[in-house]
Amino acid sequence: VCVGLNSMIEGEEGDEGNSRISGDKVDLLLPGLQNQLLEAVVATGTPTIAVILAGSAMDLTWAQGHADAVIQAWYPGPEGGIALAELLFGKTDFSGRLPVTFVKHTDDLPAFEDYTMTGRTYRFMEKDPLYTFGYGLSYNEYSYSDISLSKSVVGADENVTLSVKVTNDSTMAGREVVQAYLKDLDASVRVANYNLVGFMSILLQPGETREVAFEIESDQMCIVDAEGEFVLEAGKFAAFVGGTGPDKVTESLTGKKVLSIDFEVKL
Repeated sequence: VCVGLNSMIEGEEGDEGNSRISGDKVDLLLPGLQNQLLEAVVATGTPTIAVILAGSAMDLTWAQGHADAVIQAWYPGPEGGIALAELLFGKTDFSGRLPVTFVKHTDDLPAFEDYTMTGRTYRFMEKDPLYTFGYGLSYNEYSYSDISLSKSVVGADENVTLSVKVTNDSTMAGREVVQAYLKDLDASVRVANYNLVGFMSILLQPGETREVAFEIESDQMCIVDAEGEFVLEAGKFAAFVGGTGPDKVTESLTGKKVLSIDFEVKL
């Protein structure tokens, strides 16, 4: 059974007393009786897929813990039903990845009066989210191997090439979204947990292996220092590459750990 759940409350303005129809959302839960509907269907014991039609991140904690699968369909348009059917019946493979982070609860979000980045987005999250930026599942299994760098020591204004081999270990052709991230290990100021520095969607036939390369530019290694200057500091960096981000939540959900390799900047 597929249960389509719709959240049409979008917008930036509205009055608090009329929040349900004026635009602003008081929480990230599914509106109205939709979560109760999902609970009732799951309670029958019927295998259930929750299909979420929404334009923003929702609180899907209950669905994640009780439904057999959760599909974030966004607003798929007039051909969305056909596309969903083709995906569900295996005519084509899932390859989408989340462009935002889904938190578990609204309490995990900073107050709107706080304009720092602390606790915001995958880059500065402090609490474990429900789903992280870059997360997504597939019918296919893809494996990564032979991660390498064009150089292990990088000088000022020099780029470095990150390479990896990706193999489709399944019997069905599919697209894999290869993602590269970078973390500054020796920064003099607070920096992001890690930063996306490149991604590539590649089509792989069954059993096919392809080498993918990302050029990590010198600017992507820079930080904003305590004086507000955009600078490159000497120190160690970790580069990550895989089908998701290098976070422990995604590792727990997928059972896979992305590959990593270190290099050093010397000025």
